[in-house]
Amino acid sequence: MLELVAQKQREREEREEREALERERQRRRQGQELSAARQRLQEDEMRRAAEERRREKAEELAARQRVREKIERDKAERAKKVGNWEDTESN
Repeated sequence: MLELVAQKQREREEREEREALERERQRRRQGQELSAARQRLQEDEMRRAAEERRREKAEELAARQRVREKIERDKAERAKKVGNWEDTESN
C-alpha cells in the first residue's frame, strides 16, 4: 500500500516537473516571438523614416530646381526687355 502511494507520488512529481519544463519552454518561445516582433516593428519604423527622409530630400531638390529655372526665366526676360529697350533707344 505504501509502495503504491509512493509510486503515485513519484509519478505526480515527474508529471509536474515535465509540465514545469514545458511552461518554461513556452515562456521562452513567447519571449523570443515578442522580441522578434519588436525587432520587425523597429526595422519597419526605420525603413519608413528613411523613406520619408529620401522623399523630403527629393522634394527639396525639386523645389531648388524650380527656383533655379524661375531665376533663369526671369534673367532671360530681363535680358529680352533690356535688348528691346536698347533697340528703341537707338532708333
